[in-house]
Amino acid sequence: MKSLIKLGMNGPLNPPILGDFEANLVRKSPRIGGLGGALTIATLLFVTTATHPSPAQAQSLSWGDIIKWLSPKRIAGGSRSPLCIPNRGEQATVLTVRPTILWQGNVGAIGLRRAKEEKVFWLQSVSASPGLQSLRYGGPSLEPGQTYDWVFFDDAKGKNPLTWQTIAIAPKSTMNRILSDLNKLPGSGEAKTMARVNYLVQEKMLSDAASEVLAVRSPSKELKQALKAFGNGCG
Repeated sequence: MKSLIKLGMNGPLNPPILGDFEANLVRKSPRIGGLGGALTIATLLFVTTATHPSPAQAQSLSWGDIIKWLSPKRIAGGSRSPLCIPNRGEQATVLTVRPTILWQGNVGAIGLRRAKEEKVFWLQSVSASPGLQSLRYGGPSLEPGQTYDWVFFDDAKGKNPLTWQTIAIAPKSTMNRILSDLNKLPGSGEAKTMARVNYLVQEKMLSDAASEVLAVRSPSKELKQALKAFGNGCG
């Protein structure tokens, strides 16, 4: 099922990211909301360490600082207008088995394949639109711990690839740990969103952090100002 939206500060957003993996992977954990499926590859290489920051230890970043972490990068887009993808070339680790891709620029279709394979197993045609856009994967649930490539095509039939972006689906143990920590965070509304975002940034889950940011439906003045700069790297 097609799930294509144009991003806006007060526009519609895809279903919550964490709701997906809770339903499929962590059925015994309490549900939380907030991670909108607006993005998903603006993240750094996933790093596993022996210790992890607790929610209380997460560094507090301003909305402006957070947006800088998620700044998109422009790449060549073949015969079409330049394509802009957040953190192009860096593997993204995500917390959902139904990830979302964020981009700016003209493409004919976007597909998903297993990493290092040539053939996509899912393909969705998209229409050209100004500004940042989002497409949510609509195929069968992906496998935790596995690596995949988003593939951008110049044509609607997926014959002429432009580039790709690698993503890794977090292992179940990582999903459970982060979900548990997020559920411990106090507060409500935008303040709680900022706390979740800061923690996800600490965990190098910038894709999911960006989804949280873009899911805010009534952003504060500070967040609105930060969001205006989100797509500036794309020109």
